[in-house]
Amino acid sequence: MELLSYQQNVLDDLAGFLSSVESCGNLQQAFERFWTDKGVVRPEKYRNIIPQVPHICLKVPTGGGKTFIATNAIRTVFDCLEIYLRNEPKAVVWLVPSNAILEQTYNNLNNPQHPYRQKLNTLFNGRVGVYGKEDLLQGANFNVSSVREQLNVFVLSYASFRSSNKEGRKAYQENSNLDGFVRAISAEDVLPETDESALINVIRSMRPVCIVDESHNAGSNLSKEMLTNFNPSFILDLTATPRKESNIISYVDAAQLNDNNMVKLPVIAYNHHSQKEVINSAIKLRNRLEAQAVEEEKQGGDYIRPIVLFQAEPETREDSTTFTLIRERLVKLGIPEEQIAIKTATINELKNVPLLSRTCPIRYIITINALKEGWDCPFAYVLATIANRHSSVDVEQIVGRVLRQPYARKHQRNLLNNAFVLASSAHFISTLDKIVEGLNLAGFSRKDLRAKDAEELPADLKGAEDTKPSQRDLFVPQGDTVVDSEAGDQEQSLPVGEEVSPIESDWNSEAVDDVLQEIEEITNEANQEYEERTKDAGGFEFPDEVRGRMDEYPMEPVFANEAKNLCLPEFYTQPLGLYLFEDEVRVNKELFLEEFRLSQCDSQIDFATMDGDAYRIDIEKVAEDDYKPGFWKLKSGVREQLAEYILSRPKESQIEQLTGRMCQLIGNMYPIADQEIKVYVKRIFSAMTVEQLRDCVEREYSYRDKIKGKINALATEHAEKCFGTWLAGDRLTVKEAYTLPICIHPVDIAPSIPKSLYAREGGMNSLEVKAINDIANLDNVLFWHKIMEKKGFCLNGFINHYPDFLVQTKNGKTLLIETKGDDRDNSDSERKLKLGKAWAAKAENQYRYFMVFDKNPIEGAYRLDEFVAIIATL
Repeated sequence: MELLSYQQNVLDDLAGFLSSVESCGNLQQAFERFWTDKGVVRPEKYRNIIPQVPHICLKVPTGGGKTFIATNAIRTVFDCLEIYLRNEPKAVVWLVPSNAILEQTYNNLNNPQHPYRQKLNTLFNGRVGVYGKEDLLQGANFNVSSVREQLNVFVLSYASFRSSNKEGRKAYQENSNLDGFVRAISAEDVLPETDESALINVIRSMRPVCIVDESHNAGSNLSKEMLTNFNPSFILDLTATPRKESNIISYVDAAQLNDNNMVKLPVIAYNHHSQKEVINSAIKLRNRLEAQAVEEEKQGGDYIRPIVLFQAEPETREDSTTFTLIRERLVKLGIPEEQIAIKTATINELKNVPLLSRTCPIRYIITINALKEGWDCPFAYVLATIANRHSSVDVEQIVGRVLRQPYARKHQRNLLNNAFVLASSAHFISTLDKIVEGLNLAGFSRKDLRAKDAEELPADLKGAEDTKPSQRDLFVPQGDTVVDSEAGDQEQSLPVGEEVSPIESDWNSEAVDDVLQEIEEITNEANQEYEERTKDAGGFEFPDEVRGRMDEYPMEPVFANEAKNLCLPEFYTQPLGLYLFEDEVRVNKELFLEEFRLSQCDSQIDFATMDGDAYRIDIEKVAEDDYKPGFWKLKSGVREQLAEYILSRPKESQIEQLTGRMCQLIGNMYPIADQEIKVYVKRIFSAMTVEQLRDCVEREYSYRDKIKGKINALATEHAEKCFGTWLAGDRLTVKEAYTLPICIHPVDIAPSIPKSLYAREGGMNSLEVKAINDIANLDNVLFWHKIMEKKGFCLNGFINHYPDFLVQTKNGKTLLIETKGDDRDNSDSERKLKLGKAWAAKAENQYRYFMVFDKNPIEGAYRLDEFVAIIATL
């Protein structure tokens, strides 16, 4: 199971925020810088919920894979934190809101065959322990030795550590099963009025990362107190509906999920005249869905058995439609009993039932509100709410249960790509509001819903019970007398039809077919309109929540048509391997490092030119304000003790200790293997004198930067050689693949210069302003655009090179221009020029690359005045 592109983007956002925290040492500043770097000019303020603890939120809708994202995020967080949490074991407190989700999460993370556990094993080299609360209280495979050798995941419910309840208090009491941990617990880790051996103190001593699943449920003061008691180093919230005080650093929207076929959107809501119509339509719609699924499977598709969720009413009203009555009605209509299951707060006929198995017969599930968070079945397609026509329809809690797309792929038949909500409400607008509320709770919006009210149908399609019927008439035995709820005490006998099959209901069968035909037509139209809307939204890099805090500058209408049709070439390659017809892949530096062997490279580094560690010391001695990340604080004397310990050892042991510590500081340098880095670093330390090793202990960050810089330089040099070899051997092609965004969101704005592609362009230095002003004044120039660093088009190769400008001429030439000031550090200019020239040579004649200096160009580049003269002739 691999990450989808939007899921990787979420992890990139997390890594970006952590990088901001590390570089500036203040949570408020890091949060603002993170969003400013993305183009948000009005970032929200960081809410310091628990002082000195980074507490951020990922907004991911239902069906977006929150748990899988969280599983991968553990590695991302520890890549940053483990250099600070030097002696603490890697611990994660994974909090969930309900017992259903607790059981599901614990079982999945504990199952070696489940993709979540397999991913954890991959990320942590198979050294993973997963514990429930009882495991921890009993000390089951939970001891001082084991926790230091593995990642420890504690799966707990919100309530399990709240000291206000009896079960929660067990974690705060003396526990002889955990006596072995006491020597490792410092006085500052012990909560007041608790015993050292209490489970809460054992966890506190580990300074765990807290993952809060469905965090919108954890906003109470009790929940905050519980989180504080864990002494967390970092808190990561995951939810589809963040609370107002959440510090959101990443948004996933419906368009991204739909593009990746994770959900059935849009939702089709259809309002019937009566409850009877809802049941018959649900049965026939389900049968239609299954018939399409069978045909699709015959043509190579996957097995799907569509399921209807019937939502019954609570047994609180005389005329309520209960789950018992619905089951009786379904059986009477010819549905085999084994195809029906009930799931309520007191009855659970789904326990241990493999709903996705081909051998499972269940096609109808009757519930009230028991299928809330934690229940997941992608085969659920239809939510049919069986409520009194004049009652409030309470669907918002379970709409999300029919949204997940089976197998996360688009199916050939349109109906199989949508979810359906069927109702019979006299107040359909109110019902729609409830459905929208349910979509909101799942992280979606009104834009993801299409609705139709049967009241708009011709009169001859309406059922016989079009006028305020009692809801009991569908369920009473023959001959029973029913009371019309709208007719006061007046009794009237209503005829009840004979038993019928699901295909021949006791209202007009042709009317059912007409309704289904209309539902299919609505679905086809809705899918087409929805695809067009989400395709348009694909031109925007950010969801609506973020765009509202950005300055947005669209393309100028006069240039828009030409610019939208512009498709810029990028480097691609055909992978070598067994699959001759595998798709081409976009080139990046990592591809050229597959055969890079760092352990065999030159390890000579001039440490004499190295800066001191003053910047790090300054940051670590920042005033102890509430916004300083607490994980930077070492426990009393830890730094001195560590240095003293290392330097007291024999030289060989010092080398081993420093190698391990330096590899921690360097972190992941994918795709260079950790073992390659370890061998290389050990070779560097083995050549050092005792005095140099002592200096490294005292200035570890400066040594880290120097060694990491050397590794990056060696990797780039190797990638550049490979690029040249691949280019000469025709292993590289260019493919027109990059299109310009519809809008841009620069934070800094350039002066207004004629012929800019967008209403305003991003900020520029004085040379860039001078150069583009001269170019824009040429008669043959159509438009120009300032490419934003790390956000716009880049020349992809052995490096990623973002030229300063894109210029389009009136005769169709596309020019990429890089400007260089004579007073700037131009150490990378030769590499950029080499890549740019290779790109232009490989692309068609209408693409050109130029590097322009103010006065002193390197070989192959131009002076500004020379360049402007050349452009005028194109």
